[in-house]
Amino acid sequence: MSEGIVKFREFVEALPGDIREVLALAGDTKLPKPARRWAVAALNYVLLNLDLVPDWVPVIGLCDDAAVLRVAMAILGDQDVPDMPVERVATVGRLGNEADAVREFLGGDLADTFRRYVESLAEREVQGRRPDQILRDDKTFGLWKRDVEAMLKAHRPDLRPMQDPDKISRDLLSYFRAKLGRTV
Repeated sequence: MSEGIVKFREFVEALPGDIREVLALAGDTKLPKPARRWAVAALNYVLLNLDLVPDWVPVIGLCDDAAVLRVAMAILGDQDVPDMPVERVATVGRLGNEADAVREFLGGDLADTFRRYVESLAEREVQGRRPDQILRDDKTFGLWKRDVEAMLKAHRPDLRPMQDPDKISRDLLSYFRAKLGRTV
């Protein structure tokens, strides 16, 4: 069990860079809007402070954000996106492949429920903006992008040493089970 939380820890450490890469994908106007929508939906989720695992929870608060990015990119990777630039393919492929570790950590039914939850984010409104609205209007996109960049500057992952990885794993799974049981 603790191997999974170590992987999540790596995802959280990489989160600022991953967010920047996904933000670049969201802003790449060469890509079709349906492809960019998954990047916007994932980053919209990251803007939430009170999400599946509240961001302020020590050590695990950003694990769900990192997992959402990976699963959203896996969903995007399952789609046929013609002429995607190489650097975007690399981002989608890497994060999408890492979604396998999320699935393994959560386990079958919970992982399926989580994927459905991530799929629902494509329609979810955050701070008064849905992904389609963000992509439809350049001004809205610019304001949204500014919010994501401001969040990036303010967010600092809690990377304190994990004293008891098994307990941390159980705590993280408890949040996912409790919240996903009510949301999907």
